Amino acid sequence: MLEIRREPFVKAVDHDITLQPTGFWNKERIAAKNQWEMGSNNAVFIGNGEGVFIFVVDTGIDDHVEFGNRIDRGLSRAFGERTDTYDCLGHGTKVAGVSAGTNTGIAKEATIVSYAVMTCDTGGTMASVIDGALLSLATDMITSPELKGKKIVVNLSNGPGAPADTREALIKAEQSIIMAGGVLIRAAGNNGEDACEFGQKNLVNSLSVGSIDKTDKVSSFSNTGSCVDIYAPGEDIRVPEYNYLTTESVGYGVIS
Repeated sequence: MLEIRREPFVKAVDHDITLQPTGFWNKERIAAKNQWEMGSNNAVFIGNGEGVFIFVVDTGIDDHVEFGNRIDRGLSRAFGERTDTYDCLGHGTKVAGVSAGTNTGIAKEATIVSYAVMTCDTGGTMASVIDGALLSLATDMITSPELKGKKIVVNLSNGPGAPADTREALIKAEQSIIMAGGVLIRAAGNNGEDACEFGQKNLVNSLSVGSIDKTDKVSSFSNTGSCVDIYAPGEDIRVPEYNYLTTESVGYGVIS
């Protein structure tokens, strides 16, 4: 770039950006600094997630045209009672779509990893999340040649679900991801209450995300308060549907 800038006929040189045609209000809102700037039908992002590994700790992830060949089944793992990394409830596929779908997501070049911790009926256990997913991943981030030094984002969208005084082990496990160099993104929770009452105040180095609607109004179900770091679109979001076990699938749904 420096050599090009020195050419006498070059007036200016700047970094290129990714311009994503959209139609997805949530992507436009994330890209816009202010709500009134929406409506251009183009979402501009600096980067597209290339080189980033997004670990979705959830119900599993199904193959879908939105993901192409970007789900790394070799790195994906099942914990607790789960025996595979595919989706059996639908939530994990939707979360992955919002994060990294080619059309529905932001990081459309990121590698997606499924950490299946939720069962199809009972919902799974906290032990599967703590001892299985988070602590094992934190160790792998330090020792595994495949993950050491990589850009890793861990998504927890299953909500706090327990009072703060009962979540010390989970909090420590989440911090282990941070200490290993990862970025931890978690839902603020859908209780419609103060997020601080659900352990969020102890997660100093994670990003707790609440929900807003198309008018920037906080969603009625979203937890709120000083322990929420940021609010992002969380209503009427177009996402890939689950249970489409072929890359030719094009099923979609809308969630809040």
